[in-house]
Amino acid sequence: MKIARADMDDMLARGFAFGSHLQQRRAYYATIFAATAADH
Repeated sequence: MKIARADMDDMLARGFAFGSHLQQRRAYYATIFAATAADH
């Protein structure tokens, strides 16, 4: 699901509890990009 940045910012400002979910995604993608960088 793709959410426009402005809509996401609005939901965060309204108090939607995305914090832990966003942190999990950041950690997940960090491991992918670290593995990709190590392969090159």
